[in-house]
Amino acid sequence: MTTANAKETMQVVRAQAFGAPDVLAVETIAGPRPASGEVLIEVLAVPVLHLDVQIRSGWERCLFGVQPPYIPGAGYVGRVVELGPDLGQDLLGHVVAVDTGQTGGYVERAVANTARLITVPDGVDAVAAAALLHDGRTALGLLETVPVQRGDQVLVLGAAGGLGDLLIQLAAARGAVVVAAARGEAKLQAARDRGAREAVDYSTPSWRGDAAAVLGDPGRFAVVFDGVGGDLGTASFELLAPGGHFSAHGAPSGSFASIEEAAAGQLGAVVTSIEAAQFDPDGVARLSADAFAAAQRGEIRPNVGPTYALTDAAQAHAAIEARATLGKTVLLTAVGRADGLTESA
Repeated sequence: MTTANAKETMQVVRAQAFGAPDVLAVETIAGPRPASGEVLIEVLAVPVLHLDVQIRSGWERCLFGVQPPYIPGAGYVGRVVELGPDLGQDLLGHVVAVDTGQTGGYVERAVANTARLITVPDGVDAVAAAALLHDGRTALGLLETVPVQRGDQVLVLGAAGGLGDLLIQLAAARGAVVVAAARGEAKLQAARDRGAREAVDYSTPSWRGDAAAVLGDPGRFAVVFDGVGGDLGTASFELLAPGGHFSAHGAPSGSFASIEEAAAGQLGAVVTSIEAAQFDPDGVARLSADAFAAAQRGEIRPNVGPTYALTDAAQAHAAIEARATLGKTVLLTAVGRADGLTESA
């Protein structure tokens, strides 16, 4: 067992209650130590999910089984610095990613069973890996469920977020004609830069007509990836072609798109829900590793947005709620910053 990197205390971010971002407080607690079959990880980077923000706000609290006080965060990327007493030296120093479920990620150090470790390959830095840990696997998993082929017309709502950005890249790489929908010119241009043929602003009343006009008559899409939900997501169903596929996987608006079964049946459409973006542990490991490998090969590139110090997690949440972010928001620990990972916010 290696103990040189063991530390007595560490900082974590804890939600003291449901509510506004200021319920997130920085605490100093005792540092963990690995037991048999576990490693100690010095966390470098932590992805901030929109779901983190929603859970903290108290949205649909009965669905998640989370009660304050709790540590938010669905995962992290870090370096193995200590090994449990039964482990050899092979893992020491490796950079790995860990999915923590819905809580436990906003920490400076953590212990994890070796079965949960996802190796981050050379050439993929910790910030990129954090940005891909959830969005990369979700994008690849959705494309296993939703067939996108050369020449398909694909509409991506929520195109400026981490997941939407990757869906644009992957669909365009398959030869699809991608139209992106987001809010504000900066986000629209980012979508075009990532491979969308055109991008439309869904904050304008004419956005559906604008999206249809990109394709020309009849202006309907074979696939709609709805990463927004609510009224916008529901309205986008009107742009689906007969026999098309509608993926209702997003709810940043506060609810999922509401698609009537009769309407889908009349159109001959396939409608899939958030369940298509939920994976068992084997799926999490496989798809996350595939996303890292695709990034290593240069096939996808995460759009890393603002980065904050771990201790500024409340600021990160406030920016996401204000829709002031572009790309994937990532938190950096003090060790991550010392490693050369830099804050941008």
